[in-house]
Amino acid sequence: GNLYLTAGDDTNPFESSGFTPIDERDGREAFDAQRSSGNTNDLRGSVLKITPQDDGSYTIPDDNLFVDDQYDDSLVRDEIYGMGFRNPFTAAVDSATDELWVADYGPDSGSWDASRGPMGTTEYAKVDEPGFYGWPYFTGHAVPYRDYDFETGESGDIFDPENPTNDSPNNTGLTE
Repeated sequence: GNLYLTAGDDTNPFESSGFTPIDERDGREAFDAQRSSGNTNDLRGSVLKITPQDDGSYTIPDDNLFVDDQYDDSLVRDEIYGMGFRNPFTAAVDSATDELWVADYGPDSGSWDASRGPMGTTEYAKVDEPGFYGWPYFTGHAVPYRDYDFETGESGDIFDPENPTNDSPNNTGLTE
């Protein structure tokens, strides 16, 4: 009785040299995927899971990512089952296991760059539990990007897949 929906992250990727678009400069919000896919308070870049009701409304399944009372409701969206996707372009439920599979386009770079991160990876991910699936901090099997300062053109630390942190000024959700 649940409905899964996928939503792309709606971030302009064309001014980040094919790597993760995390431009935090003023006026560049549309170029920062930390405001969408990396934001717990935004439905973009997510797999949403709801239970439609006969009257046209919906309820939230108990196993979604942020249904626990430990989260401040003003910083999370209860509809999110999985987040951290760039462009989840197809989804399917395996009828034998009831597991959700999601195909997701990664970034556009055709090659690895030690100062920025991995090349583009398109993946088919098993989304069998609520969670954060990486974008814009890592891709594929938790292959991390580097933080990048678009103002100075300097690369920073490698993002930690075990402890993703969203400290973007464009983030309206949780930091960790």
